[in-house]
Amino acid sequence: FDRDEVTLSACCRLRTTITDNRMLRHPESMRFCGFQNVTINIPQCAYRAARHGRAGFEGLVEEVDQMMELVAQAHLQKKAKIAEMMKEPGQPLFQIGRNACDGRPYVELEKCTYIIGLIGVNDAIKFLIGKELHEDEAAMDMALRLTAHMYLKAKKLSKKHDLKFTLEESPAESAARRLAKSDLRFFAEEARGVVK
Repeated sequence: FDRDEVTLSACCRLRTTITDNRMLRHPESMRFCGFQNVTINIPQCAYRAARHGRAGFEGLVEEVDQMMELVAQAHLQKKAKIAEMMKEPGQPLFQIGRNACDGRPYVELEKCTYIIGLIGVNDAIKFLIGKELHEDEAAMDMALRLTAHMYLKAKKLSKKHDLKFTLEESPAESAARRLAKSDLRFFAEEARGVVK
Protein backbone atom coordinates (compact mmCIF):
# COMPACT_ATOMS: atom_id res chain seq x y z
CA PHE A 1 0.00 0.00 0.00
CA ASP A 2 2.98 2.34 -0.01
CA ARG A 3 2.74 3.17 -3.74
CA ASP A 4 -0.89 4.23 -4.18
CA GLU A 5 -4.26 3.07 -2.95
CA VAL A 6 -4.85 0.32 -5.52
CA THR A 7 -1.47 -1.29 -6.20
CA LEU A 8 0.18 -4.07 -4.25
CA SER A 9 3.92 -4.59 -4.58
CA ALA A 10 5.53 -7.90 -3.82
CA CYS A 11 9.19 -8.90 -3.85
CA CYS A 12 11.40 -6.35 -5.54
CA ARG A 13 9.68 -5.81 -8.90
CA LEU A 14 6.29 -7.49 -9.18
CA ARG A 15 3.27 -5.18 -8.94
CA THR A 16 -0.36 -6.00 -9.40
CA THR A 17 -3.35 -3.72 -9.57
CA ILE A 18 -6.21 -4.52 -7.22
CA THR A 19 -9.50 -4.49 -9.10
CA ASP A 20 -11.73 -5.98 -6.41
CA ASN A 21 -13.21 -3.07 -4.44
CA ARG A 22 -14.07 -5.41 -1.54
CA MET A 23 -10.35 -6.00 -1.02
CA LEU A 24 -9.76 -2.27 -0.77
CA ARG A 25 -12.40 -2.00 1.95
CA HIS A 26 -11.26 -5.22 3.67
CA PRO A 27 -7.49 -5.59 3.14
CA GLU A 28 -7.44 -8.60 5.49
CA SER A 29 -9.18 -10.55 2.72
CA MET A 30 -6.47 -9.82 0.17
CA ARG A 31 -5.10 -12.76 -1.76
CA PHE A 32 -2.21 -12.49 -4.19
CA CYS A 33 -0.22 -15.19 -5.92
CA GLY A 34 2.52 -14.75 -8.49
CA PHE A 35 2.09 -18.32 -9.68
CA GLN A 36 5.49 -18.81 -11.27
CA ASN A 37 7.96 -16.92 -13.40
CA VAL A 38 8.91 -18.46 -16.73
CA THR A 39 11.76 -16.36 -18.11
CA ILE A 40 12.56 -15.80 -21.77
CA ASN A 41 16.24 -15.56 -22.69
CA ILE A 42 15.96 -12.57 -25.05
CA PRO A 43 19.55 -12.75 -26.41
CA GLN A 44 19.05 -16.40 -27.29
CA CYS A 45 15.95 -15.42 -29.27
CA ALA A 46 18.10 -13.00 -31.28
CA TYR A 47 20.82 -15.64 -31.80
CA ARG A 48 18.30 -18.28 -32.85
CA ALA A 49 16.59 -15.91 -35.30
CA ALA A 50 19.94 -15.02 -36.88
CA ARG A 51 20.95 -18.66 -37.12
CA HIS A 52 17.72 -19.39 -39.00
CA GLY A 53 18.22 -16.56 -41.48
CA ARG A 54 15.88 -14.08 -39.78
CA ALA A 55 18.45 -11.61 -38.46
CA GLY A 56 17.28 -8.20 -37.35
CA PHE A 57 14.53 -6.79 -35.20
CA GLU A 58 11.65 -8.52 -36.99
CA GLY A 59 13.33 -11.90 -36.62
CA LEU A 60 13.84 -11.24 -32.91
CA VAL A 61 10.18 -10.31 -32.49
CA GLU A 62 9.04 -13.48 -34.30
CA GLU A 63 11.25 -15.61 -32.07
CA VAL A 64 10.08 -13.83 -28.92
CA ASP A 65 6.44 -14.39 -29.96
CA GLN A 66 7.10 -18.12 -30.33
CA MET A 67 8.76 -18.21 -26.90
CA MET A 68 5.87 -16.34 -25.30
CA GLU A 69 3.44 -18.93 -26.69
CA LEU A 70 5.67 -21.64 -25.21
CA VAL A 71 5.75 -19.81 -21.86
CA ALA A 72 1.94 -19.70 -21.83
CA GLN A 73 1.86 -23.47 -22.42
CA ALA A 74 4.30 -24.00 -19.53
CA HIS A 75 2.05 -21.95 -17.24
CA LEU A 76 -1.04 -23.88 -18.34
CA GLN A 77 0.66 -27.24 -17.76
CA LYS A 78 1.80 -26.27 -14.27
CA LYS A 79 -1.62 -24.78 -13.45
CA ALA A 80 -3.27 -28.08 -14.40
CA LYS A 81 -0.84 -30.06 -12.25
CA ILE A 82 -1.27 -27.75 -9.27
CA ALA A 83 -5.07 -27.93 -9.66
CA GLU A 84 -4.80 -31.70 -9.43
CA MET A 85 -2.65 -31.38 -6.29
CA MET A 86 -5.21 -29.03 -4.69
CA LYS A 87 -8.29 -31.03 -5.64
CA GLU A 88 -9.06 -33.21 -2.61
CA PRO A 89 -8.00 -34.10 0.94
CA GLY A 90 -4.77 -36.05 1.00
CA GLN A 91 -3.34 -34.15 -1.95
CA PRO A 92 -0.19 -32.16 -1.08
CA LEU A 93 -1.67 -28.70 -1.81
CA PHE A 94 -5.24 -29.30 -0.66
CA GLN A 95 -5.00 -26.80 2.21
CA ILE A 96 -4.16 -23.80 0.02
CA GLY A 97 -7.12 -24.51 -2.25
CA ARG A 98 -9.81 -25.09 0.35
CA ASN A 99 -12.04 -22.33 1.63
CA ALA A 100 -10.63 -20.25 4.50
CA CYS A 101 -12.69 -18.66 7.30
CA ASP A 102 -13.87 -15.90 4.96
CA GLY A 103 -15.33 -18.48 2.55
CA ARG A 104 -12.67 -18.06 -0.12
CA PRO A 105 -9.63 -20.23 -0.84
CA TYR A 106 -6.19 -18.77 -0.18
CA VAL A 107 -5.06 -19.58 -3.74
CA GLU A 108 -7.49 -19.38 -6.65
CA LEU A 109 -5.70 -20.52 -9.80
CA GLU A 110 -8.01 -18.50 -12.03
CA LYS A 111 -7.01 -15.29 -10.22
CA CYS A 112 -3.26 -15.84 -9.94
CA THR A 113 -0.70 -13.75 -11.79
CA TYR A 114 1.24 -15.80 -14.34
CA ILE A 115 4.61 -14.11 -14.83
CA ILE A 116 6.46 -13.94 -18.14
CA GLY A 117 10.00 -12.94 -17.27
CA LEU A 118 12.40 -11.23 -19.59
CA ILE A 119 16.13 -11.04 -19.26
CA GLY A 120 18.97 -9.83 -21.47
CA VAL A 121 17.29 -7.15 -23.58
CA ASN A 122 20.50 -5.08 -23.58
CA ASP A 123 22.53 -8.02 -24.87
CA ALA A 124 19.99 -8.81 -27.60
CA ILE A 125 20.06 -5.22 -28.84
CA LYS A 126 23.85 -5.17 -28.74
CA PHE A 127 23.86 -8.32 -30.88
CA LEU A 128 21.50 -6.71 -33.39
CA ILE A 129 23.06 -3.25 -33.79
CA GLY A 130 26.39 -3.38 -31.95
CA LYS A 131 25.40 -0.78 -29.33
CA GLU A 132 24.16 -1.08 -25.77
CA LEU A 133 21.16 0.81 -24.40
CA HIS A 134 23.25 3.44 -22.63
CA GLU A 135 25.40 4.06 -25.72
CA ASP A 136 22.82 4.90 -28.36
CA GLU A 137 19.33 6.35 -28.57
CA ALA A 138 18.43 3.94 -31.38
CA ALA A 139 19.38 1.03 -29.13
CA MET A 140 17.13 2.35 -26.35
CA ASP A 141 14.30 2.90 -28.84
CA MET A 142 14.62 -0.67 -30.15
CA ALA A 143 14.57 -2.05 -26.58
CA LEU A 144 11.45 -0.04 -25.78
CA ARG A 145 9.73 -1.25 -28.96
CA LEU A 146 10.55 -4.86 -28.07
CA THR A 147 9.33 -4.47 -24.51
CA ALA A 148 6.13 -2.76 -25.65
CA HIS A 149 5.53 -5.57 -28.15
CA MET A 150 6.01 -8.16 -25.38
CA TYR A 151 3.66 -6.25 -23.08
CA LEU A 152 0.94 -6.26 -25.74
CA LYS A 153 1.55 -9.94 -26.50
CA ALA A 154 1.13 -10.73 -22.78
CA LYS A 155 -2.22 -8.90 -22.86
CA LYS A 156 -3.29 -10.99 -25.88
CA LEU A 157 -2.27 -14.19 -24.08
CA SER A 158 -4.31 -13.07 -21.06
CA LYS A 159 -7.38 -12.66 -23.22
CA LYS A 160 -6.77 -15.89 -25.14
CA HIS A 161 -6.38 -18.05 -22.00
CA ASP A 162 -8.57 -15.99 -19.64
CA LEU A 163 -5.68 -15.70 -17.15
CA LYS A 164 -3.64 -12.78 -15.90
CA PHE A 165 -0.27 -12.88 -17.68
CA THR A 166 2.14 -10.12 -16.76
CA LEU A 167 5.52 -9.13 -18.12
CA GLU A 168 8.21 -8.64 -15.47
CA GLU A 169 11.96 -8.21 -15.45
CA SER A 170 13.56 -11.35 -14.02
CA PRO A 171 15.68 -10.08 -11.15
CA ALA A 172 17.74 -13.20 -10.55
CA GLU A 173 21.40 -12.43 -11.21
CA SER A 174 22.14 -16.15 -11.11
CA ALA A 175 19.69 -16.68 -13.98
CA ALA A 176 21.44 -14.05 -16.11
CA ARG A 177 24.79 -15.77 -15.55
CA ARG A 178 23.43 -19.26 -16.20
CA LEU A 179 21.64 -18.21 -19.38
CA ALA A 180 24.72 -16.35 -20.66
CA LYS A 181 26.87 -19.44 -20.04
CA SER A 182 24.31 -21.54 -21.89
CA ASP A 183 24.40 -19.07 -24.80
CA LEU A 184 28.20 -19.31 -24.94
CA ARG A 185 27.90 -23.07 -25.14
CA PHE A 186 25.07 -23.43 -27.67
CA PHE A 187 25.41 -20.14 -29.61
CA ALA A 188 29.16 -19.56 -29.23
CA GLU A 189 29.67 -17.68 -32.49
CA GLU A 190 26.72 -15.35 -31.96
CA ALA A 191 27.25 -14.75 -28.23
CA ARG A 192 31.04 -14.32 -28.27
CA GLY A 193 30.99 -10.57 -28.87
CA VAL A 194 28.04 -9.95 -26.55
CA VAL A 195 28.54 -11.89 -23.32
CA LYS A 196 30.95 -10.28 -20.87
